[in-house]
Order: sequence, then structure tokens, then C-alpha cells
Amino acid sequence: MLGEHATKVLTCFAGRVVPAGFDTQPVQELSQKAARQGFDLCYGGGETGLLGILAETFHCEGRVVHATLLQDEPIPCHVSPENVVRVTSAVQRSQMLIQRADAVCVLPGGWGTLAELFALLHACAESPEEAKPCVLFNEWDFFTGLLNALTTLQNEGWMAVLSDLLITNDATQAVTFLEKSSP
Repeated sequence: MLGEHATKVLTCFAGRVVPAGFDTQPVQELSQKAARQGFDLCYGGGETGLLGILAETFHCEGRVVHATLLQDEPIPCHVSPENVVRVTSAVQRSQMLIQRADAVCVLPGGWGTLAELFALLHACAESPEEAKPCVLFNEWDFFTGLLNALTTLQNEGWMAVLSDLLITNDATQAVTFLEKSSP
């Protein structure tokens, strides 16, 4: 979606930290599999945490890493200046990351990741014809409590079920879904 060079662009939302004792191997496995399937990465920047692992893995696999950064943020080491888009707010960054994607993967993170997740879910619900295939990577049952709350809201009629959303803890299943579901 970003240009002639990219086969497919996977936008990833994830945390800028890795909590103590958190096993990052599943994130590395997911990143490698996606890169080897021809996805380039688009993310909100960062060299630390899960975001740093994503960028480093895609870069080491020879894929292009695109970043959508706030005006004052430095360019991460795995991103070439020509692959940077600057925005003025976190809300604008979320919108741009979704717009730039052929598919989206959401991994564990904090407030920013949750805000991006809800922006994505809202965009998909409001414009189903423009919905992107999305994986909620639930390897560590990170999202289980949230998913239970969302299921309750869906069951009570407050929100629609999203058809292009896969919830999985399996990297192979995630990448296969993204590959088959994205344009």
C-alpha cells in the first residue's frame, strides 16, 4: 500500500517496553514469519520494547521498515528517512498507521497500544468496506479480560461483531490469516 517496493504492509501496534519475565520469542517468531511472507513493517517508531523487536526482526529479514512519527521523535535506527511520515498527534498517528496498512497485528502494550486498538476497531466498525484484516496476538492471554468485556458488549447489542478479526496465540495461524485476507 505504501509503494511499488512493498508487497504488503503490516502495521503493528505494540508496547515500547518489555515487562520483566516477558518471553519475547513469540513476537520474534511472528515477525520472522510475516517478513518471510513478504510483509514490510509499518509502526509508530521506537527502538525499545516489542516495537524495537519488531523493527529489528523485519530489518534483519531484509524487509522495509516504515515509521509514522510525531514531529519531535527521532528516526529509529532501522528506518530510512524516506520511509518516515511525520504527524502532529497520537490520534493522527493511529489514523495514519491504519490507513497505510494492508493488514494489522496488535500485540501487548500499554495505553498507546490500547488506544490504537480501539481506533482500529472503531474504524473497522464504522467503515466495514474499508476494514483491514487484523490479528489480535493473544499469546500470553494479555487481551483475554478485554475480550470478555467486548464479548459482553457484543452480546448485549452495543457493538457489532467484526468479521476480519482473528484472535490467536499461534504465529503461523496469524501470518496465514493476514496473508490470505490482505489484498
